[in-house]
Amino acid sequence: MNQLSLSQEPDSTRRPEAGSGDDVGEVDRISSLPDDLLLDILARLGCAQEAARTSVLARRWRGLWTRLPELTFLDVPLVTIERLLAQVTRPVLNLLDVAVGYQKPFAVAAEDHFTSLLRAAERLAPKNLSIKQPELWGRPRIFHDIVVPCLNRTTSLTLHLPEFYLAPPPAGEFTALESLVLGSRNMLPDSLLPMCPSLRSLKFFAFNYFTEAIVHSTSLEKLVLGISHDDGYFQIDRIDIMTPLLKEATITFIRGEHDLSVSFSAPLVEEIYWMCIYPREKVGLEYMRLSELLYSLSHGIHELHLKIECGGASIFRQDCFLIFDGDELPDAEWSFEEEIEKHPCPQFSVLVLELETKGHAFGPLVLHLLQIRPVQTLKVNLLRRGKVSCPLDCPCDQHTNWRNESISLTELEKVTIGGFQGEDDEVDFLKVLFRCATVLKSIRVEVAAGGYHKVCSICEQYPHINCDISALE
Repeated sequence: MNQLSLSQEPDSTRRPEAGSGDDVGEVDRISSLPDDLLLDILARLGCAQEAARTSVLARRWRGLWTRLPELTFLDVPLVTIERLLAQVTRPVLNLLDVAVGYQKPFAVAAEDHFTSLLRAAERLAPKNLSIKQPELWGRPRIFHDIVVPCLNRTTSLTLHLPEFYLAPPPAGEFTALESLVLGSRNMLPDSLLPMCPSLRSLKFFAFNYFTEAIVHSTSLEKLVLGISHDDGYFQIDRIDIMTPLLKEATITFIRGEHDLSVSFSAPLVEEIYWMCIYPREKVGLEYMRLSELLYSLSHGIHELHLKIECGGASIFRQDCFLIFDGDELPDAEWSFEEEIEKHPCPQFSVLVLELETKGHAFGPLVLHLLQIRPVQTLKVNLLRRGKVSCPLDCPCDQHTNWRNESISLTELEKVTIGGFQGEDDEVDFLKVLFRCATVLKSIRVEVAAGGYHKVCSICEQYPHINCDISALE
C-alpha cells in the first residue's frame, strides 16, 4: 500500500517540492499522483479527522480530503466535527458516519452541537447517514427536542441518540428512505412513518418509559422493535402493528401491569421472533407463574417457548422487582391460555417448556398446556434448583386424578425431555403421555442414573415407539 512519506535525495538530484515553488527541498514522492489515487489513500485512513490532518503535508494536499465521498468520524470531539464539516463544499456525500464517544462537558453543549450536526447533514445530503451517541448512565440528560431535518436524498438513516429528545420535521417527506434505525428517549416510530413512503426496514430501540408501540406502514418489509430500558423497568401495555408487506419481525418487550392489547396484522410474514418478559408474577396457576414467552416462526415452523417458574423463584434484573415467596405469591390475574391468546401465535406445532419446579409435580401443568393447542412436538427441560418437599395439600398435586386422566393428544409425534430424576411424579407423567399420545413416534429422555432403569421399564411396554433413554451422571 502507498504510504504518506517524505524522503530526501542527495543534493545533486534534489528537485523542488511539488507545488511549493521552491528551487530546492525534499522530494514528495506521492503528491504528483492523480487525485483519484490520493483520495483513495485518504479514504484508507478510516477517519475524516486523520484525512484532514494531511493538509499540512503540502499545498497539494490542502483541503483535498473535503472531496472524499464518504466521511467517517470515530470518537472525534463534536466541536471538531462541526469545524471540519463546515469546510466540505461538495454537493452530496455517499456516507456520513459519526460515532461520538463520551466527552466532557457533554450534556448542555451537546444539544447545540448535535443540532448543528443534523443541519450539516441536511446540507451535505448523504445517501447513508449514521449518528451514534453513547448512553450517559446517570449523567445529566438533554430534555429539549432536537428537530430531525427532512433528508430527501438519504436512503439509510441511523439515529442512535439515547440521551436526546427528538422531534420530527414539521413538514416534508423522507422520499428516498428505505432503512431506518432509531434510538431515542421520546420519538416513537409512528411519528416518522407517515413521512417515509418507501421505508422497507425499521429498527427501533426505546430508551424511556413507553407504554405502547404503534407501527403502521404500507411499505415495510422488515421490523425490529427492541423495547428495553437501562434502569431495567420498562413495560408495554399495547402493541399495534399493521404492515401488509411485512416479511420479518423481531419484537422484544416487557409486559405492563395492565391488560395487554396486541393487534398484529402482517399477512405475508415469513419470520417472527416475538419475546415477552414478565416482571410481575400475574400469569399462570396457583403455584407456577409465567416469566417469559417466546413465539417464533421460521421456515414454516411455529414454535412456542414458555419459561415457567415456581412462585417466588424469579428475580428480574437483580433488584428491580419484588420477589415473592410461595406463601405470599399474589393471585394470578390471567391464565396461561388467556395470556397466549393475547399474542400473535394462533397456531404452533412445537411447544417448548422450560420449567423450574423446585420439587413440585410438573405433570398437571404440562398436561394442561398440551390441551391449549394441538402440537406435534413437545420439548420439556426440567430445572429442579432448590428442591423442597411438597406439603400434603400442595396445589401442584391437588388434582390427584391427573394420573388417570385421558386427554386427546392425537397429533403429538415427538417428545424430548431433559432433567428427569426418576421421581414418582415423572414416571406417572410418562405413563399418561404414552397412554394418550396415540400417534407418538419417538421419545427421548435424559434422566439421572438413579432413575434410568425405572424409565426404561416403562418404555419397554411400548415397543412400537422409538425410545432413546440416556443416563446422566
